[in-house]
Amino acid sequence: MGLRRSANSACKVEDACIAWLPEDVQSQLPQEVEAFGTMSRRIEREWEEAKALPLVSSESNSSTRKFERFLKWPSLVATCAASKTPYNREDIERIARVGHEIVVAPDNCNLFVQIRWASCLEKLLKARSREHLRLQFEWEPLMKLFRQVQYEVISGYTGATLVTQHALSLGTYIRVARRYFAPSAVTRLWETVRVDLDDLSSNIAVESVHVFGVLVPVFDTDDDQNHWASLFDAWFSKWMQLVHCNVWDSIWLAVFARVAKHKSASIAWDGYLPHIFNFVLESLHLPIGGTASYSPHARAVPALLAGANAHHNQLQKNVAKLLVYLLDSRLASGHHLKRLIDLIAPFYHPSNGGSWTAGLERFLRYLYIFFNKRLCRVRLGLDEGIGWSGDDLSQVELLSQQLLRLTDLAIYSKNSQLSITASKCMSFMADVNPAKALPKVLDRLSESLETATATHQLNASIRTLATCVRSILQASDEILDSTQVPCRESLAAAMFTTLPGIDVNDRAKSHLTFQFYASVFSSIGPVDESSPLGVAWSEWLEELLSRLFGIFRQLDNSPSGEASSRSQRSSFIVAPGSLYRPMIECIIARLSDSLFGQVLRKVSRFALENDVTGITHEIGLLLAACVYRSPSTTMQTVGDPLIESVASKFASAPQRTASPKRPEQMSPAMESSIVSQLELLVLLFPFCPSGSVSYKSKIFDVINLASGSTSSRIYEQAGKLLNGLLSGLLARYPLDEFRLLGPSQDQTCVEWRALIEEEGVHSRTRPLWHAPTGEELDFANAAIDSYLLANLDKLEQWCGGESAAAVEKDDLRSALTMVEGCLRGMKSALPDFQSHDSNPDTCIIVGTAFTAIARPQLRQRVAHVLHLVIKYLLAERADDTTTLILTLRVIDMVVNPGLAEFDLWMSNSLEWQGDAEALSSSFVAIGKSGRKSQNRPGWLLTEAAYMNLIWRSSQVAYRRFQQAVPPQVVEQLVLDLLEAGSHEYKEVRDWAVPPLERALRRFPRLVHKVAYSAMNMLRTKDSKEGAILGACNMLALRPVARYVTCCSKPLTELVAAIAKSSCHDTVRSQNAISQLFTLMAYRFPYSHHRLPANSSGPLVLEYTDDEVQGVHDMNMEDSDWEVIENEASREEMEWSDPVLDSAYRLVDRDNMHWRYMMMMASVLFMRQRLVDGGKLMEFYGKSLLSELGSLRELSALALTQLLWQKPLFNASPSANNAARTAVQEKALSVFSEEACHALLKLLVHGIQDEKQKDGRSSGMNSFGAGSSQLLKTMQLYAMDREQPYTKFSPSASVKSSHLPIFSLLFTEGAAACGSGFLRAFKEPLRDLMGSMSEGDERAKQFVAVIVVSGLCKAVCDRSVGKGDWDEWLRDQLKEILVQAPNEAYSEWCQGLRYIVSGGRGQPVDPTVQKEVLQLLMELELKASASAESSALAKYLIFLGAVLCELNGYTHAEAKLSLLGRMQRYMAHPSQQVRNEVAYVLNLLLDGVPRDLSSTYSMSSPEDIAQQLSGMDVDAKQSQSGLLQETERTLASIPVEASKCTEIVLRNNSAEPTDETRKPMAYLETAFLVVKSVIKQGGGPALSNFLLAMLPSVLKVQEHPDQDFAHVARTTLVHMKYITFKMSELQQVINILAETSKSTVWYVRAATLVYLQAVYVRHPFTLTGPQIEHLQNITVSLLSDNQVEVRDAAAVTLAGFLQGASDEVSKT
Repeated sequence: MGLRRSANSACKVEDACIAWLPEDVQSQLPQEVEAFGTMSRRIEREWEEAKALPLVSSESNSSTRKFERFLKWPSLVATCAASKTPYNREDIERIARVGHEIVVAPDNCNLFVQIRWASCLEKLLKARSREHLRLQFEWEPLMKLFRQVQYEVISGYTGATLVTQHALSLGTYIRVARRYFAPSAVTRLWETVRVDLDDLSSNIAVESVHVFGVLVPVFDTDDDQNHWASLFDAWFSKWMQLVHCNVWDSIWLAVFARVAKHKSASIAWDGYLPHIFNFVLESLHLPIGGTASYSPHARAVPALLAGANAHHNQLQKNVAKLLVYLLDSRLASGHHLKRLIDLIAPFYHPSNGGSWTAGLERFLRYLYIFFNKRLCRVRLGLDEGIGWSGDDLSQVELLSQQLLRLTDLAIYSKNSQLSITASKCMSFMADVNPAKALPKVLDRLSESLETATATHQLNASIRTLATCVRSILQASDEILDSTQVPCRESLAAAMFTTLPGIDVNDRAKSHLTFQFYASVFSSIGPVDESSPLGVAWSEWLEELLSRLFGIFRQLDNSPSGEASSRSQRSSFIVAPGSLYRPMIECIIARLSDSLFGQVLRKVSRFALENDVTGITHEIGLLLAACVYRSPSTTMQTVGDPLIESVASKFASAPQRTASPKRPEQMSPAMESSIVSQLELLVLLFPFCPSGSVSYKSKIFDVINLASGSTSSRIYEQAGKLLNGLLSGLLARYPLDEFRLLGPSQDQTCVEWRALIEEEGVHSRTRPLWHAPTGEELDFANAAIDSYLLANLDKLEQWCGGESAAAVEKDDLRSALTMVEGCLRGMKSALPDFQSHDSNPDTCIIVGTAFTAIARPQLRQRVAHVLHLVIKYLLAERADDTTTLILTLRVIDMVVNPGLAEFDLWMSNSLEWQGDAEALSSSFVAIGKSGRKSQNRPGWLLTEAAYMNLIWRSSQVAYRRFQQAVPPQVVEQLVLDLLEAGSHEYKEVRDWAVPPLERALRRFPRLVHKVAYSAMNMLRTKDSKEGAILGACNMLALRPVARYVTCCSKPLTELVAAIAKSSCHDTVRSQNAISQLFTLMAYRFPYSHHRLPANSSGPLVLEYTDDEVQGVHDMNMEDSDWEVIENEASREEMEWSDPVLDSAYRLVDRDNMHWRYMMMMASVLFMRQRLVDGGKLMEFYGKSLLSELGSLRELSALALTQLLWQKPLFNASPSANNAARTAVQEKALSVFSEEACHALLKLLVHGIQDEKQKDGRSSGMNSFGAGSSQLLKTMQLYAMDREQPYTKFSPSASVKSSHLPIFSLLFTEGAAACGSGFLRAFKEPLRDLMGSMSEGDERAKQFVAVIVVSGLCKAVCDRSVGKGDWDEWLRDQLKEILVQAPNEAYSEWCQGLRYIVSGGRGQPVDPTVQKEVLQLLMELELKASASAESSALAKYLIFLGAVLCELNGYTHAEAKLSLLGRMQRYMAHPSQQVRNEVAYVLNLLLDGVPRDLSSTYSMSSPEDIAQQLSGMDVDAKQSQSGLLQETERTLASIPVEASKCTEIVLRNNSAEPTDETRKPMAYLETAFLVVKSVIKQGGGPALSNFLLAMLPSVLKVQEHPDQDFAHVARTTLVHMKYITFKMSELQQVINILAETSKSTVWYVRAATLVYLQAVYVRHPFTLTGPQIEHLQNITVSLLSDNQVEVRDAAAVTLAGFLQGASDEVSKT
C-alpha cells in the first residue's frame, strides 16, 4: 500500500510468548506454520471451485450450498490468529483475500456466514497488523453491504439477535479492512456520500456520514496535498452546518483526528483552529459564565444509529486525539490549548464536581493516551511535527505542563475514576517530564502522611507513588539534582511510612500498599542488607510480616458450624484487584538467602502454631512463594511438619468402615483444623514436585486417611490434594520466573522488557522449564493406580453389579471426589479418546503444558465407569443432588479434554491483566524491535509465556476431535447428560446443560440426537415439569438452536412439538416454552435462498449439518426424521416447505390456545418467503379479523410483506407477472368491503383496550408478556426501520398511538391491487366518520388516521388510484381533517408526514403531494376568514407537519403564498395561532437554498444551477420569487420587530393598550420564530437573521406582561447557544456596546448576561481587541447605579478572569 515506515519497522521481531516456550514446543512450531499454510491453500482451492457453482443446486432432494460449506474454517482461523505463531505472510494474505471475497460476495445472503468470516478476519488482520500485508480491498462492496445491514429494509424476516450481531461484526471488520483500501477511495467515497448531505434535517444525512466515518481511509502516503486540503475544507464546512448533534460531531471529529494524525502537513489548520477549540470547550459541557452545561435543543437521531455509533466514536476520545495531533510549533494550537486548560482547570478541582466530571475524566484519559501514542510515532519516524523531536521539544514541554496542571488537581477528586486516571497520567508524566512530575508526587505523599487534615488524600498519594516507582528509580542523577528533592531517599523512607497502610479497616488503602511494594520489588535487583535504596530490609520484613499476621488474626472467621459454606472463602487481601500474590512472590524471590531464611522461619512458625482457619489462602500463598523459591528447604521446614500434624490428628479422628453401624461424627473444631492444614498442603504441592517425591509414603498416608474420613469437607480436600500433587508432577512450568533479564549496572532498577522485541533479545534469556523426571512420573503413575484406577474399580463394582444399592453415600462421593481430583490434576496428560476418524488438518496448534502418560485407553475406561455411575444415580438415587452434580463435573472433564486448561488460562489471564495494568510502565516505549509496546517486569512476561503454553494445551486437546465421529462411549455420556438435563431438580439441570453444550460444540454430529430427544420430551404428554424445563434449556443451547432454525426437518419437528406441548399446563412449563419460542424468533436466520433460474416452482431447501456445524459428510439417519403424527403424508403437503405446511395445518385448528396460535402464525411469517404468497393470504386475511390484537398486528405485518416483497426466484417476467396477479386477486378477495368494515371496528376496539394488544395477560408468566416486544422487533427488522423515513421528528410530531403496521399494510395493498383496494374502504370510512357522534371519537379518529394515511401514501408514492383520489379520497381526507379533535393532532401530524414523505429512495408523486398541501391551505384560509382561532391553529399544525417533509424549492408557488399569509398572521390575537405561525415560518425560511450572493448563503452557485436546470420557465420564476420573498422576509422581520420594540418600551404598562397589543403579538411571534430556528438547527444558515433580532430580544427582557416576558427570556436563553461566524462577532459586540448604554437598567443587565455567553461560546474566535472591548463594557458597568447591573457585571468579569492570560488579568 506504500505506507511510509521507519527503517526499524523492517527488522525481525520475536514475541516472548513464543520465544520463551519450552524448546520441544518451539521445535514443533514449523509444523504448525506448515499446517496453517496447508489450510490456507485448501481454503483457496475450495473457494475457487465454489465460485463456479450456482448458489443452490438440487439433486435427489439434497442441496449443496456455495457459502455454507465454508463455515468450518472461521473458528480455526480465529484460533490461529490468537496463537501468536509467526505464520508466513503469504498464507495470511491468502486467507484474508478469500475471506473478504466470501463476506462481500453479491450472492452471499447468509448473514451467519458473513458474521463468522468478518469476525475471524478482523481478529486475524488485527493480530497480524505489523506484518504489513500486501492486500487491497475494494470499498464499494463493503459500503453496499454495510448500508444494507444498517439501514435498508430487508424483504423477509431475520432475527434481531442475528441482525445486531451482523452489524457489529461487519462494522468492526471494516474499520480494520479500510487500511487496505486504494488511496483513491477517499475521493470516490466522498463523492458517493455527498449527495445525501444536501438536506441535513434528514436522518439519511446522519446515516450517510456514519457510513462515511466507518469506511473513509486515511493513510501515511505521499499524495497531493492540495487535494487533501480541498477535501478537508468540504468536510469541515459540512460539519459546521449541523449543530448540537452528538453522533454527528463524534463521527466528524473522529475523521478530523485521523486527518490530523496522518495528513497534518497537507492542511492549513490556522483557519480551522478557533472553531475546533470553541467546539472542544462546548463539548465538555461545563457551566462556565452562568451558562447551563447542556444545550436545551440537542438533535436526536434514530436509536439504531445512536447504538451503532456509541462504542467506536466517543466524543471526548476524538476531541483529545485531535488536539494532540494538532500541536505543532508552526500553528497557534499551543496557545489555544493553554487558554482551553485555563478555562477547564477549575472544574478538575475536588470541590467542583458535577455532571461534567465523567466527560472531564475521559478527556484527561485520552489526552495522555494519545500524547503517549504520538511520542511513539515521533520515535518511529512517522510524525514530522515541529516541536516534537530533536532540539525543539517545545510542544512536548507545553503539553506536559498542561497535563500536569490538570493531573495535580484531579488526583484527589471525589470521583474515584477521575482520581485513578489522574494517577496513571502522573505516572506517564513522570516518564516524560520527571523533573516536574516527581517532586509533585513525593510532596503530595509527604503532605498526606504528615498533615492531619490531608489524611483523606493518602490513598491517592500511595496510588500515584506506586505507579511512579520505576520513574523514580530510573531518573538520572542530573534530573534528581534538578528536582532538589531526594527522590530515592524519599522512596526508601516511604517503604516504612506506608506500612500502616496495610489496614484491615481500609481495604482500598491496603490494596494500594500492596501495589506499591509489588512495583518496588519488580523494579529492583536482589535484596540484602547492603542492597539498593539503603533500606534496613531485615527490619522492614519483620514489620511487614507482623502487620500481615496481625491482619490475619483480625480477620473475621466464621463459626465452625458454618465451615462447610466457607471452604472457598477468602478475605479482601486476595480479592480480585489485589496485588498481594505478586507482592509476596516478588519479595521472596528477591531476598538473599539469609533474609529468606528469616522470612521462612517466621511464616512457618505462624502457620504451624496458629489456627489458620479462614485465612488458609492468604497463608498458603506465602508458603507457595517460599516453595517456589526453595522447594526442598520449604518442604523440610513447613511441609513435613504439616504432614505429620495432619497424620497425628487423623489418629484420633473417626473413619468410615464397612460396619453397618453408623460411624462417629468428627467434631467441628477438629474438622476445621484438618481442613485448613490440608488446604495449605494443596497450595504447596503444585510447585514442589521434587520435594513431594521425598515424602511419597507420607503423602499417600494422608490422602488415604482423608479419603476415608467421615467428613465430606475432608475427603473433598483429599481430592484437591491429589489435583495439586499430580499438577506439580506432570506440569511444564517455568522454574526461574523471577530471574533478571539482563546484566544491570545499577541494581536499583533492573531491566524491564516489552512482549515483542528484536529477534534474539528474548532468546538470550529463556526461562528454565520444569520437565517431569523419571521419579516424578513414577510417583504420578503410582498415584493414578492408587486413587484413579482403584476408585474406578470400586465405582464399577458398586454401580454396575448386584451390590449397587448397598453402597454408602459417603463412599460413593469419596470415590468420585478422588477420581475428579486425579482427572483435574492430570488434565491433558490423560490421553484423548482413540479414534480412527480424526482429521489431521484440524490439528493446527502444537504444544502441551502437561506430560502425557502412557495409558491410551484410560479415558475410555473412565468414561465407561462414569456412564454406569450416572445411570445408577439417576435410577436409584435421583434425590442425591450433591453426588449427581459431582458426577456431572467429572463427566465434563472426561468428555471435554482441554477444559481444565482453558479454565486455568481464563482465570490466570484475568489476573495477569490486572497485574499488568498495575505494574506495566504507563509510558509506551519504542523497543529495540521498533515497535510500540509497554515495558513490563520479566516475571510478567514469563507468566504470559506460561499462559500461552496452557492455552495451546487446551486447544490441542479440544481441536483434535472437534470434527471427528464421536466414540460410542462419548455418545452414551452425552445421552446421560441429556437425561440429567431433564432432572426434576433445577440445580441438577443447571449443572448438566453447560457440559452438554461443550460436548455438542466438540462433537457436532450429536446435535441432532439431543434436538430430537428434547423435542420428544416436549411432545410427550407424560413428561414431567422438570423434563419440559430441561428440554427448553437444551433446545435453547446455541449449537442446538442453530441446527434447529437452519434446517427444515428439525424445525418442522420443533413446530409440531411446541404445538403439542400445550398439554403441559403448569405455569413454569408454559413460561419455558414461551421463552424458548421467543429465543428462536430472535435467533431466526434469514430465509434467503432463491431457486435456480430453471426451476419451475418452490424447492425444499435444507441446510445440511455440515453447513450448520462445520462437519464433513454428516449422514442423517432416517429414524431422526419423523413426519408429524396423524397428519397428511409428505406427498399431500400443500407446500413443499414442510415447516410452513406443519405450521399451517396446526394453526388452523379451532381448539388451539391463543398463545400457540400466535406461535404458529409467527412461524408462518418467518418462513413465508419460501413459498407462493397467494396461498397464505387467506389465512392472514382471516387472522386480520381476529379479536386477538397481537395476531392482528402480526397478520398485518405478514400481509404487508407478501404484498411488498420481490419475487422469490429468478423467473421470467411473465411468470413474475402471473405470480403478482395471483397475489393481487387473493388480496382483493381478502379485503372485501365487509372485511374492511369488520377490521375498522376491531381497530377501534383495540385502541380502546390497550391491554388486548398484548394478549390476554400482561404478566411475565405468559407469552403475551413478550409478544408485544417480539412484534416490535419483527417490524423493526422486517419492514420499516423508522417511520417516517426521512426527517427527524419535530416538536409538533411527538410519539403517539399511530400504528405504522396497518398504515404500511394499506399502502402496500393499494399499491399492489390498485383502485379495487381503495374502493373497498370507501363505505367503511364513511360509516366510521358518520358514527363519530355515537362515542369513542378519539379511537375512531386514530383509526381514520391509520387508514387514510395508508391509502393516501399509496396514491402519493406509487401513483395508483388517482381517479379515486379525485373522486372521493381527497374529500374524505378533508372531512376527517375538519372533524379532527385536539387530542388527535399529534397522530394526524404523523399521518400527514407519512403521506408526503418519500421514504428511502422512493419517488413521490408531486401532484398528489401538492394537492395535500393545497387542501390544507384551503382549510387554513377558510378558518382564517371565519376567525376561528382554534381551527386555524389546527390547520397550521398540519401544514407544519407537511412542510417539514418538503425540501428546497419543492412546490415553490404554494410556499410563496404561505409565506405571505404567515407574515399577516404574526400579529394574530391568539397565542396558539402565533406559536404555530412561528413554526411554519421557520420551515419556510430555513428550508429554501440560497445563492451565493445572498447574505444568508449556505449553497454554492453550482448547487443552485443544478437544482434549477431542467425546469420550465414558470417553475424557475416561482422558485426565484420564493427565494426573493424569503430573503425579503428575513430582512423585514427584524426591522418590524425593532419598531414594535420601541412601541412596547414607550408604553410599558401592565395592561396592553390598543397601541401596544398588535406590536406585542408581532414581537412575540418574531421571538418564537427565533426559538424555532435555533431548536431546529437553523442557526448556522440564518445567523444574520438571528443577529438582527438580538437587539429586540435584549430590550424586552422585563415586562409587566409575564407571558410576554417569559417568551423574551426563553428566547435569550436559546440564543446563548448560538455560535456566530468570525465575521459576525464584531457586529455582535457593537450591538452589546449599544444596549449597554441603554437608559433602561434591565436592558443593561440582559446585555451582561448575554455578553457572558458570547465570550464562553467564542473564546478562541474573538480577537484581542474584541475581548478588550467586551471587558471594557463589563468594567464600565461595575459602577452602574442599579445594583442588579453591578452584580451581573461582577459575575461577568469573574468569567473573564477565569480563562484570561496574565496580561489580561493585570489589565
